Amino acid sequence: MEPIMTEEESAQFFADNYIAVLLFAFVASLAGNVTTIKLVIKSNTVRTRGWV
Repeated sequence: MEPIMTEEESAQFFADNYIAVLLFAFVASLAGNVTTIKLVIKSNTVRTRGWV
């Protein structure tokens, strides 16, 4: 089994896609934070209304 990319090729690939990878990670963490914040707000609103 030969590797799909040599180390130099994969290093070049990551260098070329560095910004894209960073942006993806940034957006993913943002989306995760938004979901967490929404959940926190939901649980807090439910609690303050006395539904729990």
